[in-house]
Amino acid sequence: MSDYRKLAEKTRALTETLEALADIEEREAKGEVVSDNEGLLLLGKLTALIMDLQKGI
Repeated sequence: MSDYRKLAEKTRALTETLEALADIEEREAKGEVVSDNEGLLLLGKLTALIMDLQKGI
């Protein structure tokens, strides 16, 4: 697999995680109760993806 393809996959995963965090933020803004675990899980995933992306650049 090419380096560009790997970078594209990592970027896609990062984007999906950010979109999921934005969805949580919007749900909370509408008054929906969102579990802390859901947000923390996504933040952990985001951190891991950023660290992985830094290694690959």
